[in-house]
Amino acid sequence: MRIIIACIVLLSAGPVFAEQFTTDAYLKRAFDIAPEVASSQQAFRASEAQWKQSMTDAWLPALTASANANPWGYNPLNANVWNSWNINAVDTTYSVGAAWNLFNSFYDWRKISQARLTKDAAHAVLDQVRETISINALTAYLDLYLKQKIKAVADVDLAAQKAQYDLTLDLYKHGMKSKSDLLKSETDWHSSELRDFSAEGDRKKSLYHFNLLINRAVDESAELPELTQGPTQFLDADEAVRRSEVQRPELRQSAFNLKNSELTAQQAEQNFIPKLSAAFNWNENRPAPFGNGLLPITQRPFYFFGLTLSLPVGYTIGSQVEAYEAPRAQARQAAYDRATLLRTVRE
Repeated sequence: MRIIIACIVLLSAGPVFAEQFTTDAYLKRAFDIAPEVASSQQAFRASEAQWKQSMTDAWLPALTASANANPWGYNPLNANVWNSWNINAVDTTYSVGAAWNLFNSFYDWRKISQARLTKDAAHAVLDQVRETISINALTAYLDLYLKQKIKAVADVDLAAQKAQYDLTLDLYKHGMKSKSDLLKSETDWHSSELRDFSAEGDRKKSLYHFNLLINRAVDESAELPELTQGPTQFLDADEAVRRSEVQRPELRQSAFNLKNSELTAQQAEQNFIPKLSAAFNWNENRPAPFGNGLLPITQRPFYFFGLTLSLPVGYTIGSQVEAYEAPRAQARQAAYDRATLLRTVRE
């Protein structure tokens, strides 16, 4: 009766199939789950937003609007007359204006360029993180694939050694094999058992790393399809180095950082020369008309085109010198770091 109940339970549970993973599906799942990729994506989006902000600040006019009222107390807007919780036109003013920067000695251009380089460097970091995740995921995938194949071979070898031992034991009982032959067959059988235990341990360890990268249960089994090996193509050493300087994300990041540090040094150098600015301004400041529709309007909007020339003189000249030396040293450091990285890639 118990056997019948156990069979019914097993049949009702249905077969348990391991989830199948192709290389593309496993890589996509690793990318979707990896917090490093999500963090780098957010850093890239932040730098992209800052780049767009620098462009809008440089190209679009800045609008301002404000209103001022003093409903209680001595009102400076109305000859300091006492107001007792009363608001009218003479007690309220509004101000609207616009300022459009047309030229400021290329400071805006440099700021946009630096923001763009920061964005490109953040994108290179994102590519580098994706590359690291890809290598780790593919390594875990191929390692599990190899360990599963080794375990399958170990199972076949164990079955063959057990069958050979049984055959040798039967022949020994019938006097057709010696004691040494039996002991050798038994030793081979137990050695195959040890290899099978070792292969199973390696398979479980690989399965643990495989599942860890995609947030699965560490002991949950996985089915990997058969892999086919295509032709392997090798690049010339010089061609590989040339491509790496353009395509390797860490080298792209170092190039962007070098250019950014050079622009920072140029900006510090420009602080020693006069700065010319050109801007168009428009402003209107008048009492609000509500409360008294017949109130005469005496203020009128005014607008003008202004030029400003700022001279680099004053007591801050000493700090400007030090502020120039710091970015120049950082630019040289970025150049040395990139040279070191290039040498490492070539090696």
